[in-house]
Amino acid sequence: FGLIAMETFALVISTLHLGKPHRFYRAFNNLKHSPVSREVAAVAIFYNLVGAYAVLTGLPQLFGWLPVDVLLFLQQATGWLTVIAGPASLYFMHAIYRIEARPYWNHWQVLSSFFGSMFTLGAILAGLIIIPMMSLSNMDAGELLFWLVIVMGAGIIIESAGLYQHARYLTAGSGEAQAAHIEQKTSFGKTYWLRNAVLLISILTLSLFVLTGSVSIWAWTTIALLIVVASIVGRAMFYVMVIPTTMPGAFFWKNPAFEDHARETGLADMKQFGVQVETH
Repeated sequence: FGLIAMETFALVISTLHLGKPHRFYRAFNNLKHSPVSREVAAVAIFYNLVGAYAVLTGLPQLFGWLPVDVLLFLQQATGWLTVIAGPASLYFMHAIYRIEARPYWNHWQVLSSFFGSMFTLGAILAGLIIIPMMSLSNMDAGELLFWLVIVMGAGIIIESAGLYQHARYLTAGSGEAQAAHIEQKTSFGKTYWLRNAVLLISILTLSLFVLTGSVSIWAWTTIALLIVVASIVGRAMFYVMVIPTTMPGAFFWKNPAFEDHARETGLADMKQFGVQVETH
């Protein structure tokens, strides 16, 4: 139910950023051609399946009128369908960014980043919820920590491999792709190398935990915090560094060219664009 609350908040924020939030249902109108429509549909299915699974498993007393076998079947069915719908949602989500007009995004690293985050941040969230509950029940969390470390390590390796190939792709590319890589190694060089260093340290530390077969709660918490910091920085860079081909040399973040364009075309009159209209 905590996960449902988090997802509800995220969906509300996502809906509010639309030009006309009250027309959100129109997002389903172009499933055949639009990656956005497919993402919205997949997330909606996942969200409802999570809700159904939570109610069926968390409040079984509401379904006492059902035969036990039927209830167990519904629990299993909604659970496995949720497991399928979650990764499918991430796949459709990543497809939104795979467009030629955004060379920085048009690489499979977007997919590896999303799925890597699913493993790392998912394991961290699970640990933050389950470990305190086990401690309160005087249960040993050692085995759980070990498996969380394996899942987190897999996620970090997936994401790091994607970033390595992404850097090679940008270096070998031309135009906006190469410009974005030069920008992230110069203007944002310290942030870029700090993120990479944190990922490397995380891989080495998690590998050490696996080899020794031992990890304390404090050690796990420390590495989890490092991974969260790397994820936040990486996601910020994901949006900061992209250079649109429609406006060469311009960036989405602190972009004077976009601000001038918005004022000239009237986009600045729409509050959601975040561009102040000049009054003098």
